[in-house]
Amino acid sequence: MMRGTPTTYRLPRLLRHQFHRLTPGTVMLAAIVLLASLLLALWPRLSASSTTAELRQELSSLSAGVRNPQAVSIDWMPTGPAPAGQDVALPAQVGDLYGLFAAATNRSAAAAGPPLSDLLGPARFRTTSRPGTVTDPPSGIGTMDVSLTVDPFAAEHLDIVEGKAPAPADPSLLDRVSQGEVDTARIPVLISRELSEQAGWGIGQTHLLRGDAPTKFLLVPTGIFEPSDASSGYWAMNPEAATPSIGFEPEHGTTISAQVLVDPTAPRTPALLYNGIRTHIWYPLELSGLTAATAPRLEDQLALFAGSERTFEVPEFSGPFPNTVSARFETTAPQKITEVLERTDAARQIMTMMVAGPLGIALATLVLAGRIVVERRRPTLALATARGASPLQLRSRLALEGLALGLPPAAVGVGAAAAIVPGPLDTAGWLLPLLLGLAPAAVLGLMPWTDRTGAAPARPATRMARQLRLATELFVLAAAAVACWLLVRADGARLGPALAPLLTITPLLLALLVCVLVLRVFPLPLAWLLRLRQRRPGLTGFLGPARAHRAPAGGMIPVLALLIGLSMATFSALTLSTLDHGIESTARTAIGADVRVGAAGFTADQVAAIADVPGVSAAAALNGAQRVEVEAGARQLSVRLISADSRQLGRAQAGYPGAVDPASLARLDATGQEGVPVIASASLGLSVGDTVDADIAGGTRITVTAVAPDATGLTADDRWILADSKRLEHASGTVLEPQTVLLHLDDGADAAGIGAHIASLPQLRDVGSLGVANPGERAAALRAAPTTAGLAAALVVLVAVSAVLSALAILLVAAGNAPARNRLLGLLRTLGFPARDDSRLLVWELGPLLAAAALGGIPLGVALPYLLNATVDLRPFTGGPASPVVVPDPVLLTLLFGGLLVVVLCSVVAAAVLARRQHPSTLLRIGD
Repeated sequence: MMRGTPTTYRLPRLLRHQFHRLTPGTVMLAAIVLLASLLLALWPRLSASSTTAELRQELSSLSAGVRNPQAVSIDWMPTGPAPAGQDVALPAQVGDLYGLFAAATNRSAAAAGPPLSDLLGPARFRTTSRPGTVTDPPSGIGTMDVSLTVDPFAAEHLDIVEGKAPAPADPSLLDRVSQGEVDTARIPVLISRELSEQAGWGIGQTHLLRGDAPTKFLLVPTGIFEPSDASSGYWAMNPEAATPSIGFEPEHGTTISAQVLVDPTAPRTPALLYNGIRTHIWYPLELSGLTAATAPRLEDQLALFAGSERTFEVPEFSGPFPNTVSARFETTAPQKITEVLERTDAARQIMTMMVAGPLGIALATLVLAGRIVVERRRPTLALATARGASPLQLRSRLALEGLALGLPPAAVGVGAAAAIVPGPLDTAGWLLPLLLGLAPAAVLGLMPWTDRTGAAPARPATRMARQLRLATELFVLAAAAVACWLLVRADGARLGPALAPLLTITPLLLALLVCVLVLRVFPLPLAWLLRLRQRRPGLTGFLGPARAHRAPAGGMIPVLALLIGLSMATFSALTLSTLDHGIESTARTAIGADVRVGAAGFTADQVAAIADVPGVSAAAALNGAQRVEVEAGARQLSVRLISADSRQLGRAQAGYPGAVDPASLARLDATGQEGVPVIASASLGLSVGDTVDADIAGGTRITVTAVAPDATGLTADDRWILADSKRLEHASGTVLEPQTVLLHLDDGADAAGIGAHIASLPQLRDVGSLGVANPGERAAALRAAPTTAGLAAALVVLVAVSAVLSALAILLVAAGNAPARNRLLGLLRTLGFPARDDSRLLVWELGPLLAAAALGGIPLGVALPYLLNATVDLRPFTGGPASPVVVPDPVLLTLLFGGLLVVVLCSVVAAAVLARRQHPSTLLRIGD
């Protein structure tokens, strides 16, 4: 080793040396990297986790009958055992009959490719006859239609509670029936308990069923079953086997439509009734394997799977019918996945913008902490330079120290994120933390140490320096303007990979631009204050403004750090209040009243019973189930007809957004029009005074007396007309049964309690599809969605992290300025400056900094939600037809700024306490 050359450390020795000599500055550097890398690593994991949870929740909320891919074919299932080596999930007693077809369905699912092939369970299938009419229905039943069903899987999902399973039918029966050799045939069947009770049909009681053939079929129940789990998806795919469909027709009375099960080992039994059969095929969609990463591909695969006809080929089969089955599948899962991805994509975009806050503050505080570290190393660096060390050697040494301080905390942050939210490690989960882990090396390696900051008055900037500063500021202005223009031009659409980083970069550019403007403007009031204090006695009152004016607001980096923190906290509060107000408004518009009661239909007595519930001040029954054709000149419009008592409707919807204007409702009861007065939605393109023909009761003239917005609490349809029920009945003779009752409650009434009371009314016991809702419950359901709840939690965390990092920035500023402040205090102490005024100097040091950050940060935080609203479609969060407007919540903002004020005051007090720990003798030595 040459004399005069500093010792060269290998990396392991450097690590040991570094961690044995930790200083407050290095500890802060590592802590900042750890906290920021944890947040950056958690962000994509939380986004993926909430998306996965929302996908599974929303798809689970769909009935299996519409979620699972299903199809109906008119082809017979080829029968026979499965090919050798192919495992099929079939009950043992029917494996040799349906193995061939089960293998074909498995091949079709596998051909779809992952992830769809991994999420489709083994296919289920059954064969059902066309409904036949029972010629001797049970007493009290007007008409009864029954289908014969062969279901190989039914035995696994039912419990026989009476009797036994049906015996196999005679294999030769079908041929003998088709040849007319059988006059009467008995078919043993298994019926559900629900059918048995509703039809009064017991074991051994026969009923005559006719089909195409002249043969009479006697259906003989040998057993009665109950579903093992009535809520399982299996029975949702075959509802009429467990629960018959019951209706009422004025001409026939009570009607029943049901399916009965025959022995599955006789696959052609349904052909006894008619030549035509229906083969039902469906795949259970397993949601446990669905993830955010696979959802976009699954959406496309399901749309393709359901959008084209699929053919199941069974080349091994040779029999009396073709060896192929063709079917077109249907499922609503792709549409639901699209809805969820739109909502989660919007959440991801908001969270991408939110990342700008912690990232910007972390980078700024890293620079502040780096200054402290280099300041502590300054004597050693000066000595090494005097002994011949080159700047490259010293900067390399500092960069290695930065790597030792940055990479381990970044790795710990990534590992902690993986422990908090388990899941695969993707690029987004480690790239940003890695780059942040490299930042201390860049900060320490590039930090200047040749001048002693604060030891002497700053030299006036040269002309070239002033021009360079102006050019840099103009570049920041242009970059921020271009970034905002690109984001706004996207107009709420999904941002592509090229534009997505702009959501993070743009807030940082805007913060940098605002910081530049503040630093340009802020010296003006400081100069005025300095001139004012010059004419007044007292050293502190003059010295504080003088030091602040010499180095305005402490420089760009601390102002930028605090400005970003304040802007992100304000942005979070405004975004939270905007989303909450939008959800509340959407819920109130969708429900349309204090309580909404819906069902398949209500009688007048049932409506009266609802209106008589204590706490109900007004009840409006409305019908909106009928669609009618309206001839408007050359146009043929299909619209939803809504009828209600106009006076009661106005009272029930009073004060609700989307309610029909009371003046417009009053015109529905007016006289003198040619036709029935109606209010038309704006999308129909009709004008006030138009008289057109509507297909109501064979033809009724209607006159438009008012035009209203499409969005209303009366219907989800945007093409509608509203008529007064009494006027419509008088003009057309049509009495429409209401399906909805809107309620206005007394002041202070409990909507949830009244809803529960209504649901328990004995008059509504037999009402089908009864549902009671209120705006509070609807809003709570929207807020509870995983993505919405996760976003709200992320916004709260952003406020907390911004506050912590801002407090850390204040402490770092105070610590970074400590050497210059201590030198000044040492000099002043020799001149008799009292120690009690030390804290006042610190307040003057931090006060302008905080004022400058507030001057720029709060307005920027107010502006960012408007940029967000213009860039990201927030409708998926609220469920409304329009994006919510930015609405400040005074209570939330008061709590926010109150909390930030407490954090700032605590930070200033802590900095003052630390500053006063300097011993007077040390200050005197510093001043020598």
